[in-house]
Amino acid sequence: MSIDIENQNNSAVLNQFIYKDSRCFTKISILFKIIQCIFYTITLKSCNIYSFYYIIIISLFLSILNEVRYEYNHWKKYGYTFSSLDDFELWKKTLYPQSKIIFSAIDFIIKSIYFIHYIENLGKFDFSFKDTCSFGESVFKINIMINFGIYFIMGAFSCIILTHYYYRTQYNSIIHRPIEVVNIHNLIIPNQSLNEECSICMDLENNNTWIKLSCGHKFHSSCITQWLNTHQTCPICRHNVGFI
Repeated sequence: MSIDIENQNNSAVLNQFIYKDSRCFTKISILFKIIQCIFYTITLKSCNIYSFYYIIIISLFLSILNEVRYEYNHWKKYGYTFSSLDDFELWKKTLYPQSKIIFSAIDFIIKSIYFIHYIENLGKFDFSFKDTCSFGESVFKINIMINFGIYFIMGAFSCIILTHYYYRTQYNSIIHRPIEVVNIHNLIIPNQSLNEECSICMDLENNNTWIKLSCGHKFHSSCITQWLNTHQTCPICRHNVGFI
């Protein structure tokens, strides 16, 4: 009984998951967003369409708060031992990680509206650094172009992955598609002795019963029966002939 308890304890220890992810990249990303928010607050407030920039700054600020909340909860769990990796995944779901996607989508929509509106009114996406407002706008435009480039690369990469997955799935479905069961007795050549060499045993034995597969190749009955117990294809042409 004590051995069973010890084995259970050892199994529990092996399944434990200690959270040790420092998440340095996401912390650096948050720092850049904070700097970006402060910069836009200082420079864009002198622009004529500050009301629109106000929406941008607010959405960026809310996105930062959401990410700080998420990272703070991870920081509190640093070094914490979960009973299993599944337990860690369940805990992570309570933090609503999908909220980051929502804020990213809002950010993309706002910048897309700005981009379309600017192109329609001015006809070009120009840059100027002559005053505080134009400097802030130019940096914001550069930020839009970088983000659009990242979204395009990610979209193209996702399309490539999905296309590869689709064709791989189709290929596997063809390769592993169930085939019709073949009854070996229906393939016996009746009342016929062939003056041929069996390609499996390489023996010329006319008195042996011969089998003709659907691909047209002929073998000794005992030889091809043994072959088809472990293979689905003709030994010569690899034609898919089915199971026994």
